[in-house]
Amino acid sequence: MINQCFAYEYVYEQILRDIENGELKENGYLLSEKEYCRKFDVSLTTVRRALERLRAECIVEKIKGKGTFLSSKVRCVCCPPNRYIGMLVLSPSEQNKPGSRKTKYVNMYAHNIYKSIFRELNGEYNLLIDTIADDEVEKRFPSSVLSHMDKLLLMGETRRSVVEYLHGQGKCVVVYNYFEPDVQVCRVNNDERRKFGEVVGQFVKRGHSRIACINGTNNFSESLERYMGYQDAMILNDLYIDARYVKWGNMTPEDGYDLTKELLAVDPRPTCIVCINDGVAMGACDAIADAGLMPGRDVLVSGHDNALGDNYKYKFTTIDPLYDNVGKIIADKLRRTTWIDDETIQPGTLIFRGEDEEKII
Repeated sequence: MINQCFAYEYVYEQILRDIENGELKENGYLLSEKEYCRKFDVSLTTVRRALERLRAECIVEKIKGKGTFLSSKVRCVCCPPNRYIGMLVLSPSEQNKPGSRKTKYVNMYAHNIYKSIFRELNGEYNLLIDTIADDEVEKRFPSSVLSHMDKLLLMGETRRSVVEYLHGQGKCVVVYNYFEPDVQVCRVNNDERRKFGEVVGQFVKRGHSRIACINGTNNFSESLERYMGYQDAMILNDLYIDARYVKWGNMTPEDGYDLTKELLAVDPRPTCIVCINDGVAMGACDAIADAGLMPGRDVLVSGHDNALGDNYKYKFTTIDPLYDNVGKIIADKLRRTTWIDDETIQPGTLIFRGEDEEKII
């Protein structure tokens, strides 16, 4: 008889090993609870506790009256012992690159996530990074160093075709901030929709109703998720969504500047602008200032990434996605031996900034 203090952990590990070794009944069903009791010489409570942990981790599912079986979310029950992990960043295609107006801003989100992952996995795995244009993956991936990796982290403007291609190549993929609902893939996402709704809510709380939105590319799921947060909050606060106040761009400071100039020409002009990221917010602030207005006072602005802190000349609200936490979650998923197409949400933090106000929400 095994030590009852550790019985459920032992049973959990042994059932997981059975799954990895393919020791399942027909159609992927596990042994019955009573069969596991006899096999491990433990109580029914212990077996149920172990199975509940497997269900919580999305490794198994249970159908009342039929039993417990391998979850449909399990892609690979025993990942190959390849000690390399690839990190693929999808860059915009040539036609989506910034224009001629130069603004000093580099979005460091990927670097911050990498840094966290490196701290967590250094010594366990060798980590390799590559960048491929989003529309050239099928052409360039086979000759990329990442083609030899079994596990891949995917970031950038992820599209269904890329996920499906990599799965077709037998890769175990985890994607950061990917929101297409009907694509089965392992995801780590921020609560983008809720946080962008909270930004609008804070503007409304301060008496504003003419709230504009500058989004990213309109076929990018992350951009759509953030826009839906803006849209939800406008509707819930009984505010009319004026099509003149909604702009779609390429997520650069240059676009933020140009699209804000268009917004300021609308009559009446908006008093708040919700921007897809901090770079766009920078461009928006510059355009507001060039129009003789004060960003943060005459027109409130928000961004995303908390990339600038107090280093920028104008104050604007931002969302801190807590990239260090994101990296730790991704690292935990990448080190798993059983690969599961599950989703983990990392809540962000709203940092509200106005001319005379700063608070974390």
